[in-house]
Amino acid sequence: MAVPKDIVNKYQSLSKFLKVEPEVLEVEIFSLYRSAFVADEGHYVFIDIGGQNTNVTVFSETFIKDTFNINISGDDFTRSILRQKRSLSFNDAEKLKVDKGLTDPLVKEALMPHFEDIVDRIRRRQPEGFRINKVVLAGGAVLLRGLPQYFKEKMGAE
Repeated sequence: MAVPKDIVNKYQSLSKFLKVEPEVLEVEIFSLYRSAFVADEGHYVFIDIGGQNTNVTVFSETFIKDTFNINISGDDFTRSILRQKRSLSFNDAEKLKVDKGLTDPLVKEALMPHFEDIVDRIRRRQPEGFRINKVVLAGGAVLLRGLPQYFKEKMGAE
């Protein structure tokens, strides 16, 4: 798997500064895959919702079947809440998002279009009849109350 050269350069510089010689550089998705305790058989989707974007990787058996980025982020979620309730500050909207999640009707209304878009993009990229056995969520935004249940239900997975 290719990694942007600037990322490799940063790790090389850090290694020199620390006077250590790395034996292996591992792409984050493989660490996440191993830590998720998935079986060697089946299809798994990993959704990593970060502050700047969402990374989606689909594994079939132990191989990457598909990987793509979506320009939807945790910060976008907060801005969507702000559009729903303009009287909030960014920090108050962030707090509402974290504290209440999808259990709050305002938050749910603001965020559902984003989650529906993520699910739709994943489904469109898979062949007809492709069944996802398990959804693994990562990134700070996945701590939203109700989000794991939403993805399980919509993706028809564990």
